Amino acid sequence: MDAGEVETLRAEVDALVRELAEERFRHVAGIEPVPSIEPLFRARSAAAHRKSAAALREAGQADLAAQVAALRAERAAAADEERWRAAESAARADGPDGPLPLSAAEVRVLSEPDRERRREFGRAAARAAAGAAAPRESAAERRAAARAEAGLSPPWEDVVEADSLLDASDDAYR
Repeated sequence: MDAGEVETLRAEVDALVRELAEERFRHVAGIEPVPSIEPLFRARSAAAHRKSAAALREAGQADLAAQVAALRAERAAAADEERWRAAESAARADGPDGPLPLSAAEVRVLSEPDRERRREFGRAAARAAAGAAAPRESAAERRAAARAEAGLSPPWEDVVEADSLLDASDDAYR
């Protein structure tokens, strides 16, 4: 891979990262009920391809290769991400005043002055979010597997240490 090809691929990677951020923003902002992530990866396939990452490594571009590998992991989970984001968008919470969108229940948890109603909104939001948990977990698992396959998983010692810290602090969530 020559310098021109590296710069072309770098521009593709930058464009894909920007487009993904914009698409996710449009979804979270409520502009799009379901994000269209997979088409972005199809349009810029070289920016998230195994062969691109390998060629960049061979060319001594380790940082860019790692970025391409990370995008490849995101691409592997894109369909699952679209499903969980759609499920969360469609989720309805049964709040104290009747059904409302999950996002509205989450906002009410933060803005409701009455403690008991705040708790009711929190319970309603938790129940509604539970319905979207399976696709969200599927996306996370697929992304993690793809990251591990690409050699992007954290060192095992760090994982064990983090688990120990989480176990030690678990009482705060009971």
